[in-house]
Amino acid sequence: MKATERLKEEHENIKLMANILNKICDKLQYRRELNQEHFSKIIEFLEVFVEKCHHGKEENFLLPAMLEAGVPQDKGPAAFVIMEHKGLHRYFKDIDEAFARLKNGDSKMSEQISENLKKYIMLLGQHIDKENNSFFPLVNSLLSEAKQKDLAEDFEIFEMEYISAEKYKELCALSHHLNEFYI
Repeated sequence: MKATERLKEEHENIKLMANILNKICDKLQYRRELNQEHFSKIIEFLEVFVEKCHHGKEENFLLPAMLEAGVPQDKGPAAFVIMEHKGLHRYFKDIDEAFARLKNGDSKMSEQISENLKKYIMLLGQHIDKENNSFFPLVNSLLSEAKQKDLAEDFEIFEMEYISAEKYKELCALSHHLNEFYI
């Protein structure tokens, strides 16, 4: 399997979670309702699966391979990947901090969580579309099959070191499980 195919598979799981987050935004906006147990798991999914694992693979392996292939770091596709990862991280951090305050009794944080979730979801959708439709085709045109296979193997090692196979499977299953409640 190509490295880009693996990342696209992860994108499908992330997009499912984004749909769930949209439903949560609606509940927050209209009823100020948030299932804190579910949301704690979603925070873990966003932090571990998206931020550390998925973005980690792109930043630690895919982007360096693209730089080696001659793609400039400070402009174009590599620059947008990094810039958008930073934007997503900033929104995630704001969501996480607001959720911590909500759990400690600050009910006004519902609105802040909802606002930041909307920004996060919008940027995430745009980011995935750019990667799937522009960046990954570029990767596929510049990197050999052998290099892609090596990257896919690096991804598996990275997953094992950072989250374990069990945790990876658990987080992948989470969006499908929560889908039953929200979609």
